[in-house]
Formats: sequence, structure tokens, C-alpha cells
Amino acid sequence: ALWTYNPQLPAGCRTLPFILWPHQERAIDDLHKANTEQYDIVVHKSRKEGATELIIKYIVLKWLIEPEFQALVGSEKADKVDRGVSFDSSYNLSGLGNCLYTKLCYAVKTLPDWMKPKILKTYKQLENLSNSSIIDGESTNVNFGVSNRRNLILVDEIGVIEPKIADSIISNLPDVCNCNIYDSTHKWGPAHPYNKLLTGGDIFVSRLMWYDNPTKNQGLYE
Repeated sequence: ALWTYNPQLPAGCRTLPFILWPHQERAIDDLHKANTEQYDIVVHKSRKEGATELIIKYIVLKWLIEPEFQALVGSEKADKVDRGVSFDSSYNLSGLGNCLYTKLCYAVKTLPDWMKPKILKTYKQLENLSNSSIIDGESTNVNFGVSNRRNLILVDEIGVIEPKIADSIISNLPDVCNCNIYDSTHKWGPAHPYNKLLTGGDIFVSRLMWYDNPTKNQGLYE
């Protein structure tokens, strides 16, 4: 029922069924277990392995079927969260850009008609009017998520956030939500709080690495 978009493909071939590779299926199982049992998870990824897309699709499905579901999604800057995406009750989508709400709204737009709920899209918020579920967005500032209570939180690309801010976010979120999802690749190095999440042993780590991708590992020596 889910579709994805790849602007690098030729015209007419850019909308694709969202069919998962085995390592992506494992990641979805990890996400669902973490959310069901309510614990934090890190999704450690290589570039172009679809981690953010996977997590966004999972959040949309929860928003679609779970009444009063409350999610929060965040990225480094406000325009990486919602860059003026317009999405109306007739499912007309405009203002596309490389931001989280483009991915969220595109996932809903491309659902089969019988699955589409009544929606209300405002800036950095997508509401399912059929079951009172909401996905809010926010830039990952030092006060990200504070004074909220959520079922699920996504901190996208935490590894590129300035270290002191990242450390503050990681310290604050356990009081806000029992299932916080951190996904990223490395940027700042071993002293960054993201690396401490990966190596500290206190949080479950799911891996989406290039060497598990069947389109990239042909001939790989094992």
C-alpha cells in the first residue's frame, strides 16, 4: 500500500512501490518491537539506505491505525522539518522539498483511496481527523520535545546536531517519551553523543548498512 519517490530515476519511473530489502525488514521489526515494548532505539545507517523513509512510513502507519497516537518528528533545522508543504483535504500536495513533512504527506497521498483518512495539515502538524492522531514537527533545538508527552519521537540525523544540543536532547527525551528513535550517520566523530549512544550499551542499535544491501554487496568478500 506504500509508495516512495526517487528523483534520480527517469521521468515516469520516479514513483515506486515501497518494497523492502531483507535488512530493511529487520529494521522495521526492530522499530515495531521498540515501540510496542516502549524502549529507545538507534538506527545506525549508511548513506542512501532509506532509514528516514522507513521510520517515516512506520510513523504514518501508526498514525493511520492507532487512535490518539501522538508523534513528534525533528530535524536539525525548521526547513528540514516542514518547508512550506501544502496538503489539503482533497490530498493535493504541493511545496515538495527535502523535508520530513514531504515524506509524511507523500506517504499519505499515495495510499489507496479506501485507506485515506480525513486530514488537516498545518505548518509542522499533520492530524488524522478520523481517529484524533497527530504528528507534530519541531527543529532539534536545545529544548526539543520539552513539556510534551508522546507515544513516539524521531530525532532525525542526530549525528549532525551540534554536540551540546544533541546531549541536551538525549538527556531530556526520556521524560517526554518512552520510545525515542535516533537515526543518523557519523559526522562529528567518537566524542559526539551519537557515538556514545552507539557504543554505550544502554540502548538497542538497529543497523542499516550498505554491505547488507543486495544492490551494493555483489562480490563482497566475507
